[in-house]
Amino acid sequence: MRKRFILIISLTGFALVTCISCFKDYEEEEDKLYDIEIQPEGSFGKDALIMYHPTNNSIKNSNHGETPSLLAAAWEINDTLLVTRSLLEFNISGIKVDAEIIDAKLSLYFNPTDEHYSGHSTTSGSNAFWIERITDYWTEDSVTWNSKPETTSVNAVFVESSTEPNQNYLDIDVTSLIRDIVINPGESYGFEIHLQAEQFYRAVVLASSDHIKTELHPKLRLVFRQ
Repeated sequence: MRKRFILIISLTGFALVTCISCFKDYEEEEDKLYDIEIQPEGSFGKDALIMYHPTNNSIKNSNHGETPSLLAAAWEINDTLLVTRSLLEFNISGIKVDAEIIDAKLSLYFNPTDEHYSGHSTTSGSNAFWIERITDYWTEDSVTWNSKPETTSVNAVFVESSTEPNQNYLDIDVTSLIRDIVINPGESYGFEIHLQAEQFYRAVVLASSDHIKTELHPKLRLVFRQ
């Protein structure tokens, strides 16, 4: 399925404009400074959960591509560890390989309506998490733990433990990760989010692009020159 996004594009020396496209409206401009926000709507977003349980293969082989939540969590089923990670990808294919990425900020929003978690959890300790670059192709409607894509820890972003149960994570600096994605288009397929310590009763509870409230969808803001 072709992905379409609403992009808010601010060009130096030009008025603020809104369009529905994948960069095509400004690809022909040369050496311009762009400031854009990408916040996919509904089914146009690409994100999914993957889950691990050591003895339950149906969990490891289940797809969760339409859930309203993005989770980095470690909980339990019958006293056995259940690990959840999230995959997330923004379509930035219109940025040229030689573009200068000046700034990239990722905003992730707390999901107040998750059916399993009432808030972020630090019951047994820190719920700090990592954001790593995914290096293998994956599809939202088929990815599982058993088919999970590879990631790299190069330029991974560390996010500190939550201080409030309903905390939003605004303007996370992912500039280095986006630079890596842009210069390695054949080896870059978004982000994986997972806990630093996948131990019992720790969780980060975020909204996905499938959440009913569009203002809670993951958002990427980019400033670049090309």
